[in-house]
Amino acid sequence: SICAGLALSVAASGRQLFPGERAVLVWFVDTEQRLGAPARLLDGAFTDASATVVYVVLLAAVWRYWGTRAAAAFGLAGALTMLARIGNLIDRPRPTGRLEWDVAGQATGGFPSGHVVYFVLVFGTVAFLATQHRLATQHRMGRRAKLIVLVCCVLIAFVGPSRLVLADHWPADVVGGYLLAQAGLVVVALFWQWWGPARGAR
Repeated sequence: SICAGLALSVAASGRQLFPGERAVLVWFVDTEQRLGAPARLLDGAFTDASATVVYVVLLAAVWRYWGTRAAAAFGLAGALTMLARIGNLIDRPRPTGRLEWDVAGQATGGFPSGHVVYFVLVFGTVAFLATQHRLATQHRMGRRAKLIVLVCCVLIAFVGPSRLVLADHWPADVVGGYLLAQAGLVVVALFWQWWGPARGAR
């Protein structure tokens, strides 16, 4: 993930669209009738301000129910969402209203998708900790833990396509977000392993 994410970042820097990118985006935009409503709901629910509030609430819940070590791992995940800032170094615009490439008319920072990076790291860490807490306490995953994992996975899986349905990013921006955030999620898992799963439970 790290190698692929960095390679894609370098390839996307200061160049035109990859072959087939516009066609893929058009296909997703054409599904707006079916996916537009949930995509807009997700987009409206996770603005810059509300995403911070959601993160703080989740951090408090993780600390309350899974302990300080789990909260430390979740805090690391929050810090790694700064991977989205790599877009400040990459001259890649977002799609125009006509789904065209226009450096002059659009702000840069389209790569990677900040929504994708946030969702993979934040909700991916919550799902990971839900499974690890059960393993650490030597219990099988209960219904609550399974529900947490399911909801987090659905959110992660849908956020990428939602960016394309709303024409907020090019496909490479979404793929780059998944790759870079997945690499960050591995760092969180390694951090948790270093602390020791048995010590992760309260």
